[in-house]
Amino acid sequence: MARKELSALNRDAPAAAETTALEEARPTGLRVEHIARSFGQRQVVRDVSLNVQRG
Repeated sequence: MARKELSALNRDAPAAAETTALEEARPTGLRVEHIARSFGQRQVVRDVSLNVQRG
């Protein structure tokens, strides 16, 4: 690799580390809480919560 290319890589390294930290802070799945569903007067789902992890 040429020196200019190495210099550019070193300059970008902190940005890559920040991106990794931001990615780790993001939720890794789906979360819903207190879901309810009715059909007319009939309530068929009440206060259901669900947490699904990535994968």
